[in-house]
Amino acid sequence: MSLLKRYGPTCFGLILLVGALYVVQREFRGLSWRDIQSALHATPSTALWLAAGCTLGAYLLLSAYDRLGSIYAGHPVSWRRSLLASFCAYALANNIGFATVSGAAVRYRFYASWGLAPVAIAKVIAVTSLTFGLGGFAIAGLVLILEPD
Repeated sequence: MSLLKRYGPTCFGLILLVGALYVVQREFRGLSWRDIQSALHATPSTALWLAAGCTLGAYLLLSAYDRLGSIYAGHPVSWRRSLLASFCAYALANNIGFATVSGAAVRYRFYASWGLAPVAIAKVIAVTSLTFGLGGFAIAGLVLILEPD
């Protein structure tokens, strides 16, 4: 049982990583570098820069969820740490999937190493999940109001 407690999370993470690599390999097997380059050259550079800026802005906004969660948990961490934990958690969760599990695992590792108790980490995870969900509902509502068809 102690081996499972000690190595279980690491093995689970490795299994998720191998599964993600397998799925990515299967999805991109029909693409070539030439296809990707031609698609990038066909996209206006302003659109690429706008997409990069929106992505950066989104990750900065998402880091505010982690910061708010740590404040709510009673153990505020710095903006820099919130940004690091948030970026790593959302980058992994958005690419692998299983956002609740994969993002929570990353957050647990970061916040535990920064001295937060498991209950406080659970509060941070709950706040980040709730605020992310509420944000999604708000955007969906706005879209339905502006473009009901």
